Amino acid sequence: MRLELILRPTKKNYIIPINYHYPLSSVFYRIFSYGSPEFATWLHDNGYINQRGKPLRLFNFSKIFFSQYKVEGNCIHASGLLKIIFSSPLDDSIVPAFIDGILNTRNIIISNKQYGAKFKIHNVIKIPPPFFIHDMKYIALSPIVSSIVRESEDGKKSIYFFKPGDKDLTYQLKKNLISKYSLIYRQNYNEIIHLNLDFDYINRYGGSKKITKLITIKEGEDDETKVRGFVCPIEISANPKMQKIVYECGLGERNSMGFGMVDVYR
Repeated sequence: MRLELILRPTKKNYIIPINYHYPLSSVFYRIFSYGSPEFATWLHDNGYINQRGKPLRLFNFSKIFFSQYKVEGNCIHASGLLKIIFSSPLDDSIVPAFIDGILNTRNIIISNKQYGAKFKIHNVIKIPPPFFIHDMKYIALSPIVSSIVRESEDGKKSIYFFKPGDKDLTYQLKKNLISKYSLIYRQNYNEIIHLNLDFDYINRYGGSKKITKLITIKEGEDDETKVRGFVCPIEISANPKMQKIVYECGLGERNSMGFGMVDVYR
């Protein structure tokens, strides 16, 4: 299920950090805690464990859609209402907990150590799902992230973030989707998945480097990290149940941090 959250700022003009993914993720966990503190703590600390023993939170959210804004340095100056899309395939657990939290939420604060703003929930709208078919094309509403841990000859480990054109990118994206499918439907996915990035789009924008974005997580803190993702249309061939996973869970990793949300290309 998808919900569109419309927020009204408490001041006419406001400033939030450009690296808002982590602050916004914290907002969603806070909303969960207003509905059920126990569930929020479990979701944050444990989550749903896939077959490889990795925890997945199984919710996703989009970038912020502003009424009016301009970027200056590492902050966003904006005014008017803003919109965020929240999504999860778990209509019997995550979505009800989120709705309960919204009903008990008075203020939402999006901030880091430098910038921040307070908002009221103006409206919440349920978004009707699309009709899922075997072949679908999506646009990215937030950067898609896929990575592996690499070890150098001297034993040092580092994270490599895939970019369009890397030969293992689609394999990693497929593996991630299959893991989500098995966890949500409690059955293996035994059909073929095809993923094709829109390289015409990528080339029009100047190549893969031009459509990648570097986002700072926990900006200004001791454990600050960088995440690199990409934004481009992608065509996916898979059964409709898998397409529902793509739409409601997101593509790639770190979905609960606001990465990998897609919408149907129209």
